[in-house]
Amino acid sequence: MSKLFLRSLYLMLLTLCLPSMASAETVAKIGDTPYATLAEAVSAAQAGETVEITVAGEYTVPGISKNITIKGGVDGVVFNHTTAGNIASIPNGATFENVTFNFGNENYHGFQHAGTINMEGCKLNGKFFSYGNMNFTNCQFKHSGDYHMWVYGPGTVTYTNCTFTNNGKFLHLYNESAQDVTVNVTGCTFVNTGNANKAAINVKATCPEKGNILKYSVNVENSTAEGAFPAASSSDALVVLNPLVQVDKRPANPTTTEQISITAENNKVKNGTEEVAIENVAYEEGAVVTAAGVAKIGSTEYETLEAAFAAATDGATITLLADCAGNGIKVPQGKYTTGLTVDFGGFTYTVDGETVGSTGTETNGFQLLKGNNITFKNGTITSTKAKILVQNYSNLTLEGMTLTLNNPNYASAYTCPTTTATL
Repeated sequence: MSKLFLRSLYLMLLTLCLPSMASAETVAKIGDTPYATLAEAVSAAQAGETVEITVAGEYTVPGISKNITIKGGVDGVVFNHTTAGNIASIPNGATFENVTFNFGNENYHGFQHAGTINMEGCKLNGKFFSYGNMNFTNCQFKHSGDYHMWVYGPGTVTYTNCTFTNNGKFLHLYNESAQDVTVNVTGCTFVNTGNANKAAINVKATCPEKGNILKYSVNVENSTAEGAFPAASSSDALVVLNPLVQVDKRPANPTTTEQISITAENNKVKNGTEEVAIENVAYEEGAVVTAAGVAKIGSTEYETLEAAFAAATDGATITLLADCAGNGIKVPQGKYTTGLTVDFGGFTYTVDGETVGSTGTETNGFQLLKGNNITFKNGTITSTKAKILVQNYSNLTLEGMTLTLNNPNYASAYTCPTTTATL
């Protein structure tokens, strides 16, 4: 067989194969149907369907007329939108999953006049603006120096189990209308890599250009401020409720009326490996509302006994102010070498929440680890939930205390290797 014949046969077979090879070069699919471009897939998708991007690379968000899901079927699907203005027309909303957005640092840059935008498991780099309802779940926000996001105008924006990493600024709430802005933050972590600058969420309470009624509803719960953040403070210009949220009244505008409601509950700060609970706080109509305290250290009241323990320093005295109930309390090793006194003041503390203890055996009402000098006096500790009411490894003194375990399945109210007791 001649070389010329073999070469001719090869070229003929190659020609026959080319159409099928070209059809295999797809970047997206709906179910099992492939598409050569993302725009073609989005155009073909019906409401409720998922367009899965199957090839990593850089893309542009096309106009989306129906409420669909765009999912990164592989890692490395990136949307680059770094210039100011509208990113894409999405009038009926959409969901994005497992994709990365690079936004740059331009102002007034976002999904304008859009339906509800959902982002799940996405990475968002740079700064952008919300113009309506948005929901973020398990997302990672990264930026440097400027805000991650302006919640700009009316709508509801929800962040659930998200992480924000920046060096000083995070979320900025700015409303120029008289319509409601609602922001819900649950289970999120704000990591400041720089010096203390602003609280994680800045609520702008004045609008110098317009004399509107500014309406905000902000709820922050089970979230963490990690790194350097400002402490609580108050002035005519700025109210820092806690490291997670502040109300900014600069510049003053006498024609602007606040209708602001903020609640911050069950949050904490973290520095290194140490985590400290943040006192619950609320802000209504321009004033900080402090919940009635159940315990105090000096003149500072705390909404829970657990929060008072978290705030107490070596040598402090915690005084109970009322009968109360809450979680179990664990004292770390060597925290109170000088001593901690808890004066129950004739009141009762009931352990009815989460119990504490070593990993895998969190069944105690109190766990007091070694290297501490602790005094409990003048009150009652009780529980129907704990298996051991007080597990003690510290130097513990009990004066005028009643310990009652009302759990029918367990009889051990107290373990005390090193205790001076006057019950």
